[in-house]
Amino acid sequence: VLYSGNQGRCHDLVTLLGAALLLKDEPSFQFLFIGKGPQHQRVRQLVYDWGLSNCRFLPYQDLDVLPYSLTSADLAVVSLGIDAEGLVAPSKLYGHLAAGTPIAAITPPGSDLQRLVQNHGCGRWFANGDSAQLADWIRQLRVQPELAAACGAAARELLLSSASPQIITARYWSLLQRHLPADKQLNTLAP
Repeated sequence: VLYSGNQGRCHDLVTLLGAALLLKDEPSFQFLFIGKGPQHQRVRQLVYDWGLSNCRFLPYQDLDVLPYSLTSADLAVVSLGIDAEGLVAPSKLYGHLAAGTPIAAITPPGSDLQRLVQNHGCGRWFANGDSAQLADWIRQLRVQPELAAACGAAARELLLSSASPQIITARYWSLLQRHLPADKQLNTLAP
């Protein structure tokens, strides 16, 4: 189970650690935290206090290594804290979609991330604090690899259909064109 990226104030890492605690006596489950941030020391302290030998830590990965670290997981976690919904967009989602990894989304109910994961079948949503359901789903993915594969394929398809470089470039081009004064708009087609 991978959490990769900023361990920031806006992320819910306690729900994830709660799942690690529930799975601590099942050696086939490992949790990898890559990166740092304002919560990094707190996360490490909880791992120590709770005796979680199933958690590992790595520093941020260089961009040339990132594709390998993102594709190394069987499940990727993207989370938002209760007070963060609507304030930040979890950009780490796109790397995991590109990797074709099932997504465990931990957010408040009604979040955009909840709708995205549920509507596209690329993973499963969990309310903040619902470590038990998250741990159960992690177990389910282990015994149903076809479910994990289907979620991963849906994740990759979602990226290709909504956030490929071509689609994003066209959206930026359109945004720029809309905000230029009429006399400054470019008459060429988008790149």
